[in-house]
Amino acid sequence: MENKEVEQKKEIQNNKRKREEQYRVILKKSANTALEAFTNKISDEVSFSNITKSDVANWLLERIEKKISTSEANEILDSNFDETKALNNLLKNHKNGVQDLPQEIALALKSHLKMSRRSKKAS
Repeated sequence: MENKEVEQKKEIQNNKRKREEQYRVILKKSANTALEAFTNKISDEVSFSNITKSDVANWLLERIEKKISTSEANEILDSNFDETKALNNLLKNHKNGVQDLPQEIALALKSHLKMSRRSKKAS
C-alpha cells in the first residue's frame, strides 16, 4: 500500500513538472560538473527523494538572484565582455545621433589609422 502511495506522489510531482513552463540553459563543462556533484551529494544523503540537476539549478537560481551584489554582477559582465559588440553599439549610437563617439575612442582610432598608414608607406 505504501509503495502505491509513493508511486502516486512521484507521478503527481512529475506531472506538475511537465505542466510548468520550461526553459533551457547551456552550461559549461565545469558548471555541469559542479551541478552534478552538488546534486549527487544531496541525492546520496537521502533515499526518499528524486532530486534532479534541474531541481538543484532552479533552487539555486531562485535564491541567488536576491543575493547577488552589484560588484558580482559587474564581475559577470567583465568576464563576458565582447569588444566587437561594444564597438558596434558605440558606432550605431554615433551614427543615429544618440551619443557622440567618446573622445578616447576617436583618438585611439586616429592613432591606429596613422600607424597603419605609416607601416604601409614603409613597406
